[in-house]
Amino acid sequence: MINLTIFFVSLWVLSFLVMCYTGATWAAIISGALLMPIWGLGHNFLHQRDTILRFLFNLTLCSSHEWRVSHAISHHQYTNTLFDLEIISLNPLFIFFFSSSKRHPLYCALILFYVQLLAGFIFLIFFIKNILFIFLGLQEFRKEYFIPFIQLLFIYLFSQSYYTSIWLFTVMHFVLSFLLVLSSWAVHHHDGIWHDGDPYDNNENDFGRHILLTTRAHSINNLYIHFLLFAGLNDHIIHHLFPVLDHSRFNEIREILDQTKKEFGITDTPLSFIQYWRGVFRRLVLGGKVISNK
Repeated sequence: MINLTIFFVSLWVLSFLVMCYTGATWAAIISGALLMPIWGLGHNFLHQRDTILRFLFNLTLCSSHEWRVSHAISHHQYTNTLFDLEIISLNPLFIFFFSSSKRHPLYCALILFYVQLLAGFIFLIFFIKNILFIFLGLQEFRKEYFIPFIQLLFIYLFSQSYYTSIWLFTVMHFVLSFLLVLSSWAVHHHDGIWHDGDPYDNNENDFGRHILLTTRAHSINNLYIHFLLFAGLNDHIIHHLFPVLDHSRFNEIREILDQTKKEFGITDTPLSFIQYWRGVFRRLVLGGKVISNK
């Protein structure tokens, strides 16, 4: 994993310097896209013991400290339930729960348009929220919160323009947020994936079965491709079953997982990334359907 980290960090730093030097929007778009593997690496390391590598996560406007609560504890333990903070925080703008509830016609008409816009601003919105909460004394300040401001300062030192600095910073993080929403929602919010309020085909209340009902994987290929295109989130079932396991070790247990699923009569048919996203739109507009992992 260290070689992967060195490669993608070096690639992103280079793209960031090109953006700072040129002041070009296209360079900000590329730098934002290359923040995807940086987010994925930070995500990998925040699940593990404390090392400086988890602060890669803070390069993406996300707080590694906060995500250890909202993500590592809430989302991983209570995936797609009413205790999953990653879904609750998006309600009612994005309705994933209660598939039996009819969506308002206005919501159905607008969701396909504003989902694309808001997806790009989610990280920026939560970043601004954190700043406001710190000033209001509602949130403790932590040293790693300086990291995004160092990015902004570095851009300004090159551009000598407040407008250009804020524009490039916003574009870079907009691209990251948009791409990450595409990657993360595909593996959790397809209309064939269970959400609280859907029929629940897990009478044994087994945690492993719950993960298979609420999580999907797709496009399993090369580790470098995983992180570059999907921040490593495409290989997601193993991650949810073994959150602290380093992504570089997934192949060591993949065959064991497949054999265990066969032993318990669990079958699943992986879909493509595009198929999963069609299902995301169907869930947002229409709700879910009867879920089964048998």
